[in-house]
Amino acid sequence: MKIDIGTLSRLERNELDFSIHYESKFNQALERLKVSQLELETVKRVIELKRQQNKKEE
Repeated sequence: MKIDIGTLSRLERNELDFSIHYESKFNQALERLKVSQLELETVKRVIELKRQQNKKEE
C-alpha cells in the first residue's frame, strides 16, 4: 500500500480522515492482493457483528 506505518496507525485509530487519497491507495492494494467482493462483504459483516456485540456489552 506504500503508506507510512505511522500514517496507517493513525488511520486505524481514526486520528486521520480516510480521504480520497487513502481510499485510492487502499483500492490499489486490494486489486494487487486480488481480494474479491465476497471477501470484502464478509469482512464488513464481521466488523458489523463485532460492533453490535461491543454495544451490547456496554
